[in-house]
Amino acid sequence: MPKNTTGVVITEISEGSPLMFVSINDVIVELQKKKIVNSTQFSNLVKEIISKGAKTLYLAIYNSSNQRSYITVKLK
Repeated sequence: MPKNTTGVVITEISEGSPLMFVSINDVIVELQKKKIVNSTQFSNLVKEIISKGAKTLYLAIYNSSNQRSYITVKLK
């Protein structure tokens, strides 16, 4: 992962979660193309996106192999 990267570390994935494509310790660095700086900002962004009626989340993630990937998560 590049130096000075900010984001949120995935510490738990609930059963039935739409995040089945990610793993514990992956780092979410962007949500809807916005840079993530901390967990509070991430939570607020998710709430804002859902309140606007969005059906998908667009995430940029670094995995344990330092590979950056982009995934789209469909909301229920």
